Amino acid sequence: MMEIENEILEIGKSILTQQHKFAPNSELDDLSHISEMKLVIEGISEYLSLKGYSENDIKKIKKFLIQFAEKNFLEQCAKAATDVGAVPDKEVDKEYFTYIYNTGQYPE
Repeated sequence: MMEIENEILEIGKSILTQQHKFAPNSELDDLSHISEMKLVIEGISEYLSLKGYSENDIKKIKKFLIQFAEKNFLEQCAKAATDVGAVPDKEVDKEYFTYIYNTGQYPE
């Protein structure tokens, strides 16, 4: 990727990291937390589209940022589980994140 795309990735990672740090100490539930991360990613994607970036470049950046957000969320889930003496289940947590990210709703 070009240098400007790397800067965009770093900005996106920084915003997602700050939001991720804020969420556990706030009143945000998982639905709000994941939805806010999605808003950041969608906002960056929309900006890139308005600036004339190719769909392919936007997809790559969006995919990277979603994976980054998911990784942070899964780490948070694992920590929360171990803090209460439970065994983390990465696959279940990943499905949970993906469902909320894609639908904007909790799984039934």
